Amino acid sequence: MLSFSKLAALFFLGLFIEAGALAQNPTESTCRSFLASNSNPPGIPALTGPGSSQRAAFLADGGKLVAIGDRYYAVWVPPAFYTAAKRVVIFDLHGTGGYAEAEWNDWHNQFAERGYAFVGLSWGGGTPTAESDASVYAQLKEIDAALSPYCPFADANRWLMGFSVGSALSFAVLVRDLADARLFRGQIAVSGAAIGPLTTGMLMHATVEAAKSNVAAVRGIRAWMYCGELDRDHGWSMCEEMPQGETFVNTHGGNASLYSDATGSHHSLPGNATAYNALFAYLDASSRAPYPKSGWWWNAQESGRGFTLEVSGNLMFLASYLYDASGHATWYVSAGRFFADGSFSGSLDTYAGGQALTASYRPASFLGSAGNIALTCTAEAACTLVWSGGTVPITRLVWDAGGAPASAPEAGWWWNSSESGRGFFLEQQGATLVASAFLYENDGRAVWYLATAQESEGRYVGQWQQFGQGQTLTGSYQPATLVNGAAGYMSLRFSDPQSGTLVLPDGRELPLSRMLF
Repeated sequence: MLSFSKLAALFFLGLFIEAGALAQNPTESTCRSFLASNSNPPGIPALTGPGSSQRAAFLADGGKLVAIGDRYYAVWVPPAFYTAAKRVVIFDLHGTGGYAEAEWNDWHNQFAERGYAFVGLSWGGGTPTAESDASVYAQLKEIDAALSPYCPFADANRWLMGFSVGSALSFAVLVRDLADARLFRGQIAVSGAAIGPLTTGMLMHATVEAAKSNVAAVRGIRAWMYCGELDRDHGWSMCEEMPQGETFVNTHGGNASLYSDATGSHHSLPGNATAYNALFAYLDASSRAPYPKSGWWWNAQESGRGFTLEVSGNLMFLASYLYDASGHATWYVSAGRFFADGSFSGSLDTYAGGQALTASYRPASFLGSAGNIALTCTAEAACTLVWSGGTVPITRLVWDAGGAPASAPEAGWWWNSSESGRGFFLEQQGATLVASAFLYENDGRAVWYLATAQESEGRYVGQWQQFGQGQTLTGSYQPATLVNGAAGYMSLRFSDPQSGTLVLPDGRELPLSRMLF
């Protein structure tokens, strides 16, 4: 798995080839076609008893079964998922002796009503020590990668849900996830937190025990947990056991809430409307936690420099455009995990030697880090940035309150994947498109250009402008000046919101597409 601290480097150096989504734009149509194709392939283990009818109901409602190693997983996407304001995907781990279709049977009505997609791994779920959390987590990553090219999961909140032994296992899976791919926004732990030996102190899973010295083991994770006071599945009330899971999350960087059901048993949650409505209220509030809106940001008291932010799923890509000590325009980038508590931190990286605005293509080189950067957001349009230049409050830059038309290009990072080492950031509000080119001078120094344009006869036409003499990374504020108002001709046309063509000042046409990360 790629190191997210180096995602910026991989983008600008052209090594970010792992994401198959760059080649595809999953839509409702591609997802429905995928689900309808070979939905019950040969080799999937048969189910007997109630499982037989549960599988039949699952398949009849548009679900799909997919083999993965010697296991299988079930995926189901309700119609409301495609139009949801904030999409949610539940990755489910069943309990002992269970299977994915049983979990779907418990929850599909509630999930359909709310537009939640369901992905359930039939992972075995035998005795707690019989299954490897490492192999379960590896398969969850494999499933996510397999589904993402077909279904629009990239910008969804992924929640890991576990029942009984699956709940217990979910703690270990989350620890692994936070040290690796960071797929999950949070956890739903139902009736299981201890792992054994259950009769001698209710120890947590071995992976969790090993992580107890890491106070950030589940940093940013939000967790909703359920226990039934009358659930004596382990010989004592589950509500004596579950608080240890709540404590682990809250003392290791996360935020957990435990719902104790005074009349609950092991299987009570799906039938207790009061309890599951509390769950969905928690998920709704957590899924709407302050994610900064992608686009241009600034400090209105310190114009002349700014920032571009884009959040995709739980990843952020940030660039700062400002000036060096000689007054020359320059830029830095940072990328990594955007946590559920509204925070981000990463390395502020620098590059040189890449393509100039009016020159032929050449790759760039990674120079190193200029320090660290941290961001904390309290609303989708208000964040505080901490870096070498101090603490800076920033807000969304709004130049047209009317928003962008539906035909506008998507806001965010654009590139030509065959000529990496440079990037373009585009955002349209109302009729005006603002574009920035993150490029290099002929001598190899990083430089940025800015252009504004309005659409006319299918094209956005303008002039690249270059600024200088403004604020440095660590210096006190000073306003910038326009040093070249006609640095080069810009023309953009778009065939759809994710693909277009840029005409460079030398007349060469450069195909551009949205960089999806």
